[in-house]
Amino acid sequence: VGRGDVVGLHLERSADLVAAVLGVLKAGAAYLPLDPAYPAERTAFVIADAGARAVVSSAALASSLPASAS
Repeated sequence: VGRGDVVGLHLERSADLVAAVLGVLKAGAAYLPLDPAYPAERTAFVIADAGARAVVSSAALASSLPASAS
Protein backbone atom coordinates (compact mmCIF):
# COMPACT_ATOMS: atom_id res chain seq x y z
CA VAL A 1 0.00 0.00 0.00
CA GLY A 2 1.38 3.36 -0.93
CA ARG A 3 0.61 6.92 -1.80
CA GLY A 4 -2.82 7.36 -3.35
CA ASP A 5 -4.13 3.86 -2.54
CA VAL A 6 -7.37 3.26 -0.66
CA VAL A 7 -7.43 0.91 2.34
CA GLY A 8 -10.69 -0.32 3.83
CA LEU A 9 -10.87 -0.48 7.61
CA HIS A 10 -13.43 -3.05 8.76
CA LEU A 11 -12.96 -2.69 12.51
CA GLU A 12 -14.98 -1.92 15.62
CA ARG A 13 -14.38 1.46 17.25
CA SER A 14 -11.34 0.84 19.43
CA ALA A 15 -7.67 1.64 19.88
CA ASP A 16 -6.95 -0.81 17.04
CA LEU A 17 -9.00 1.35 14.67
CA VAL A 18 -7.06 4.47 15.67
CA ALA A 19 -3.76 2.65 15.12
CA ALA A 20 -4.93 1.40 11.72
CA VAL A 21 -6.01 4.89 10.63
CA LEU A 22 -2.65 6.33 11.66
CA GLY A 23 -0.78 3.55 9.85
CA VAL A 24 -2.73 4.08 6.64
CA LEU A 25 -2.20 7.82 6.75
CA LYS A 26 1.52 7.37 7.52
CA ALA A 27 1.79 5.22 4.36
CA GLY A 28 0.29 8.08 2.34
CA ALA A 29 -2.89 6.19 1.57
CA ALA A 30 -6.53 7.07 2.22
CA TYR A 31 -8.70 5.07 4.60
CA LEU A 32 -12.21 3.88 3.85
CA PRO A 33 -14.29 3.26 6.98
CA LEU A 34 -16.37 0.08 6.67
CA ASP A 35 -19.10 -0.38 9.27
CA PRO A 36 -19.18 -4.00 10.52
CA ALA A 37 -22.94 -3.64 11.04
CA TYR A 38 -23.60 -3.30 7.29
CA PRO A 39 -24.63 -6.37 5.27
CA ALA A 40 -21.88 -8.15 3.31
CA GLU A 41 -23.41 -7.07 -0.01
CA ARG A 42 -23.23 -3.39 0.94
CA THR A 43 -19.64 -3.77 2.18
CA ALA A 44 -18.66 -5.52 -1.08
CA PHE A 45 -20.21 -2.71 -3.14
CA VAL A 46 -18.44 0.03 -1.15
CA ILE A 47 -15.07 -1.75 -1.43
CA ALA A 48 -15.45 -2.23 -5.19
CA ASP A 49 -16.79 1.28 -5.79
CA ALA A 50 -13.90 2.90 -3.90
CA GLY A 51 -11.30 0.66 -5.53
CA ALA A 52 -9.83 -0.36 -2.19
CA ARG A 53 -6.46 -2.03 -2.63
CA ALA A 54 -6.56 -3.74 0.78
CA VAL A 55 -8.95 -4.29 3.69
CA VAL A 56 -7.85 -4.41 7.33
CA SER A 57 -10.08 -6.36 9.71
CA SER A 58 -9.90 -8.20 13.02
CA ALA A 59 -10.02 -11.98 13.34
CA ALA A 60 -13.49 -11.73 14.90
CA LEU A 61 -14.89 -9.68 12.01
CA ALA A 62 -13.04 -11.29 9.10
CA SER A 63 -15.72 -13.95 8.63
CA SER A 64 -18.35 -11.26 7.99
CA LEU A 65 -16.37 -9.77 5.09
CA PRO A 66 -17.48 -10.68 1.59
CA ALA A 67 -15.34 -13.28 -0.21
CA SER A 68 -14.16 -10.68 -2.73
CA ALA A 69 -12.50 -8.67 0.07
CA SER A 70 -10.55 -11.58 1.56
